[in-house]
Amino acid sequence: GDMAMPAGDMAATGPKVTGLPSCTDRGVTADTVFSAVAKTSCANGRCHSTGAAGLTFTDGATLKSSMVGKKSTQATMLDLVKASSVDGSYLIYKLMNQHTAPGVGGRGELMPKGGTKLPDADLCKFIVWVQEGAK
Repeated sequence: GDMAMPAGDMAATGPKVTGLPSCTDRGVTADTVFSAVAKTSCANGRCHSTGAAGLTFTDGATLKSSMVGKKSTQATMLDLVKASSVDGSYLIYKLMNQHTAPGVGGRGELMPKGGTKLPDADLCKFIVWVQEGAK
């Protein structure tokens, strides 16, 4: 018999982010993510404007270049952001407080550090940005 599996089934390996909010955002870019959420929650005056955990970004362009396609140092099997893959993006696990779940292998705290999980509207900016190819 034919042992070939559909591509969707083959992609079902590895960790999965659970409990994602329903997002209706569209056309989210790195500039959108930075200006709408990351500028105040993550960067300017916060941890990642000064290189916390080796990650520095001060605008949409540096947010994108510092994360997309870059390996996580905390969960080495994942990229910080894998374009078009929420489950392959360590950033989403950190934002959803699932970074220490079995199979993820991360460490540290929920992001933003010292805070509570971002509101769904803010999480959706990151989620949709990743889903749409992290442009």
